[in-house]
Amino acid sequence: PFARYFEYCGTFQSWQMFVAPHRHPARLRIDIFQAGSWRTVFREGDSHAKWLSEKLGDTRFRSVLFRMGWPGYRGELEHVTDWVSRQAAPAFPDAGLVRVVLSRADSPSPEQVRAGIAPASTDDPPLVRDLSRLRIGARR
Repeated sequence: PFARYFEYCGTFQSWQMFVAPHRHPARLRIDIFQAGSWRTVFREGDSHAKWLSEKLGDTRFRSVLFRMGWPGYRGELEHVTDWVSRQAAPAFPDAGLVRVVLSRADSPSPEQVRAGIAPASTDDPPLVRDLSRLRIGARR
């Protein structure tokens, strides 16, 4: 019944909003191995770990990150990890490794939100890349 109104106003939306709510969302974390220990350089929603946040927060990249949380798209993390490692090699010249991890937690219930309780998260197996190998390849 609203088709003419949408057409007149130019407000037609071709995609469904909230069609696939994520009940077990995954959050991306990027760590580098530097000076003998791991250090988190990016974590979604962490104001202290914001490396690459401008690119990873872009609308188009957000859709990739969203899909990686679904079982059929987990292979995408390999591609993202390769891209992250190419960004990390020059950004952290003294780092030897980069590690990309998806952390999962159930979406909190309304009661948990009101009580300030965050569900525990679990990490998927991390993907690690050797940055020194990228730097050697770049010198050739």
